[in-house]
Amino acid sequence: MHAYSDTLTDGMIRSEHTQLNGVPVPKSVLVTGGAGFIGGWFVRHLLQTYGDRYAVTCFDNLDYCASVNKFKAVSQLSNFHFVRGNVCTPKDVENALRNYHIDSIVHFAARSHVDTSLNDSLSFTQTNVIGTQVLLEVAREQGSIRRFIHVSTDEVYGENDAQNPTAFTEEQSLHPTNPYSASKAATEMIIQAYRKSFHIPLIIVRCNNVFGPRQYPEKPDLELIPRFITLLNQRRRMPIHGDGRTSRAFLWAGDAAEALDVIFHKGTDGETYNISSNDHLQVDR
Repeated sequence: MHAYSDTLTDGMIRSEHTQLNGVPVPKSVLVTGGAGFIGGWFVRHLLQTYGDRYAVTCFDNLDYCASVNKFKAVSQLSNFHFVRGNVCTPKDVENALRNYHIDSIVHFAARSHVDTSLNDSLSFTQTNVIGTQVLLEVAREQGSIRRFIHVSTDEVYGENDAQNPTAFTEEQSLHPTNPYSASKAATEMIIQAYRKSFHIPLIIVRCNNVFGPRQYPEKPDLELIPRFITLLNQRRRMPIHGDGRTSRAFLWAGDAAEALDVIFHKGTDGETYNISSNDHLQVDR
């Protein structure tokens, strides 16, 4: 991982510290959901780490938890582009892929609030499942995609074992427990079908609970760090879901971005990768 001393005053990381010295085949990357939390970290990481090696296009509909501030630090770079669009709208996706000569996709765009999914589950199916299939179908039709990384979640595994919180492996069967995780699990099935049926070079990534600056304090169970900080500043009580004994692994956003970097450059098509932390904490401790 990069130490702070490796970073120049302009935020650019010295080239000798990059993950890969050779030039990868992809040249033009579409990052869906790039104005969101993890997507924004990945956009900044690519541009600040690799300079002008890639053209990076952020594709986002700027919903309530997205912001142009997520990519403000790189917005003036000549090889950065922003497209406001919806993954559920084929024409938006077609125009982005064609106009910016996209040859690789990193797909973050999704609805991800568990509590909201309990009250508005159809919108999660629409965005997460249908939106991903629209993206896949346009990619299939255009035939130019050399790398497609789908960012999923460890929520697809279901409840963790408090006695063995690191038990999840990529080979484990999926047992989603809410409409959000069910929509992500369904999306993974479509991903696998498109890989096998149409030979699209697809990779699935399942992340732990990511935290860091620019995080939207929405999810009381997963994004409790920014939410608790906000509540403490307001001198308000901090609600805990359940009895507080659930074990959670928390992953620094910069580490998540670096792990995605490694998978982007060195991942094997058709594989699924967990991005996790060995540090597990109980919420009530």
